[in-house]
Amino acid sequence: MVRSWVVTRAALAAIFVVGAAADSRAQAPDASGATEPIRLDFDAPAACGTADDFFDALRARTDRVRRSEGYAEDRRFSIRITATVSEFDGRLSVTDPGDASPGAASTMEGAERRISAASCAEVVQALAIVAALAIDANASQTAHADGPEGAAPGQPAPVVPAAPASASAAAEAPPPAPQPKPPPSSETQTSAAVPDPLRLSWFLGVQAGVELAEPRSIAFPTGALTGDVALERGTLLSPSLRAALSSSLDATVSSASGRASFALTTLRLEPCPVRVRLSGVFGLVPCAVFDAGLVSAAGEGVNHHQSRLRPWIAAGAAERLFVALAARWRLDIEAGVVAAISRDTFQFLPDETVYEFSGPIPFVAAGVSFGWPARAQ
Repeated sequence: MVRSWVVTRAALAAIFVVGAAADSRAQAPDASGATEPIRLDFDAPAACGTADDFFDALRARTDRVRRSEGYAEDRRFSIRITATVSEFDGRLSVTDPGDASPGAASTMEGAERRISAASCAEVVQALAIVAALAIDANASQTAHADGPEGAAPGQPAPVVPAAPASASAAAEAPPPAPQPKPPPSSETQTSAAVPDPLRLSWFLGVQAGVELAEPRSIAFPTGALTGDVALERGTLLSPSLRAALSSSLDATVSSASGRASFALTTLRLEPCPVRVRLSGVFGLVPCAVFDAGLVSAAGEGVNHHQSRLRPWIAAGAAERLFVALAARWRLDIEAGVVAAISRDTFQFLPDETVYEFSGPIPFVAAGVSFGWPARAQ
């Protein structure tokens, strides 16, 4: 059932949509019972239904609407719903081509409203209320009992919720006499220009993996502490940044004169400009990779035991798959490759090279993170 606060937010949002579009055309149809043709663009996860399902929810609240037959002058209602880690974010915008003045562009961007809720069904129903009131000022905020979404006799409607008592009373009351819309005040115009605050998600976690150094395939088992910050925009362009402080176990290389052990300690930065959501819980994040740190080398079983610390700098790319385990927990699986920019050579004798870092270094890692995902305003 749609919670009462979601319905209330939808009704308030509809007031702004109706006001923004009222200058270009009358929102309520005339008394002859004429219906308005609309073009409908619907983009949402599969769990939210289809454009036909949304139109059924809209038609259940007003009979003054029908699907467009493709005429360019019909108003376009664009609905976009995206899923975040903890909720669904829905946006409705209205484009009215009929408002374009001579010589101007053929379309004009209308008002856009945003509704967020814990379930996609709540967002769909709330946006249907907003769209219905934008078309018909007397539209009901509760679906008609005999509408397309009406439940079978004796069964409760699983998707269309009942509006709260206050909303039902408002829907049953006779419509008020039309009042002239006052011009927008400077305070309203100033408030509309203020952008939404940044919505940032934060995660801290641990990670284990292995790096394979070539050309002699030295395996470095690694452990790391990770920190992530991401800008939640609900679109492909949702940048994030990961920092990982990593340390490896010793890896041993043998030569004719003895053995040498190596270890890596690095700070890894992974800037990720985009994020591809596969569903409400899965996503892919392509990232660039930059490493800076130290390589420690020590001889074993040789006459003159020595240890050295050398700088380590590398760069590459990685792909990370994240899975939302719960509201605050996440699983990360990552694979990528870096190439050493500083290629030091380690020797026992001038003519005996123990190891030289060169070539690509592939790596894989998996970890869990706990965090504070951003929520809609």
